[in-house]
Parts: sequence; C-alpha cells; structure tokens
Amino acid sequence: MPYVRNRSICHLVLLVLALVGPAIATAQASKVAPDLKSIAGKWSGTGHSSLGTSPLEWTIKEDGTVEVVAGTPSGPRTGVGKMSVKDDKLFYESGSSSGTVILQENGGRRVLKYDAVFKRDNSRGGAELSSAK
Repeated sequence: MPYVRNRSICHLVLLVLALVGPAIATAQASKVAPDLKSIAGKWSGTGHSSLGTSPLEWTIKEDGTVEVVAGTPSGPRTGVGKMSVKDDKLFYESGSSSGTVILQENGGRRVLKYDAVFKRDNSRGGAELSSAK
C-alpha cells in the first residue's frame, strides 16, 4: 500500500499549501516601500570596515539628512550623509561610503543593516544600528 500512503502525503501537502499559501501571498503583497519618516530618529550600534570596528551613531531626519558620529581611537568624528529611497530600497551615501540599508523589525526591535562600499578603496564594510526610540 505504498501508493495509498504516498497519495495521502501528497494530499496533506496540498492541503497545507492551500491553507498557508494565501497568507504568505498576503504578507508579501502588503509589504510597503520604505519611508524616510518611518526611520527618522536616533540609531546607535557598530560600524565595521577593513580598519576595524567602532561605535557608530546616526541621527536621521525626515528629509533624509543623516548626522553621523563615529568613535575612533583619537575621539569621535562627525559627518553628514544622505538617506534616500531608490527602487523601493533605502540607500545611504556620504563622502566616504555608500550602499543599501535594510530595516528589520522583530518583536518590537528595529534594526538598520547597512551594506557599505568605501570610496577610498572600494572595500566593503557596514553597520548594524538599533533604534534609540
């Protein structure tokens, strides 16, 4: 009777897909394009590059301006960057780096993950910043 058992398994798989499939499609369809106002505020965490890891803070304004404070061995360094939305994705650019930013929300915790390319040598790095809200 392996034929009957395999047929039952196929029916079970189809039933699960029929029940879960619409929920997955709805979740994907309701995905909203990123909005700069929704990420405005203070974010802090860690940045990394070929030179090492350091504390990093971004203050994002509603117009996309980003005030940056990076910790260095010689003290904090400040700068300014710009956040924008390109092709329904968050994008960050400053005088020293640029790249995509992903907003992850899980259990009330909001995290920005930045995938950077440094302009000085095309090396890669990034940051992980949590919302200070």
